[in-house]
Amino acid sequence: TSALANFLDDTSYTNRQLGISLSVPEGWVITKQTGYPSILAFMLSTDGGGKVALSYARLPAGKTLKRYLKETTRTMQATGFDIKSSKPVRDNGAVAWEVRAKDNLSRLRVLQFYLKRGNSLFVFTLTCTSKRLDYLSGELQSFVELTQFQSPRKP
Repeated sequence: TSALANFLDDTSYTNRQLGISLSVPEGWVITKQTGYPSILAFMLSTDGGGKVALSYARLPAGKTLKRYLKETTRTMQATGFDIKSSKPVRDNGAVAWEVRAKDNLSRLRVLQFYLKRGNSLFVFTLTCTSKRLDYLSGELQSFVELTQFQSPRKP
């Protein structure tokens, strides 16, 4: 479990320090993973067709989300990803960005949704086969809609 977790079970995740809570859509479970401190929760579809990671990063002072993503997509390309699109999207008025890519090594598709809250970035990363991408992109939107934000609490 991430060192930042306050509560994690098979269907929900809460982190009071970051002010985020998440319930997974039907057909998904949260796994208990270790070793990746920036990953807050890791979810698997019960049919084995996809996985979603929710990660967290701090946006460096003075760096815009657009600039951060330009650097991130450049790094993805350098490590074997083919970036299909990178564009801003609206999420109930919040600052958000969508990145679509293909992993050239495994041939899996990657859909990332970056959600900016102040200087915090919450990143939902879906990984699946190209056959499942259209269906699971809707599931990823469900993850975002089921995520709630509160004021972060100091440790």
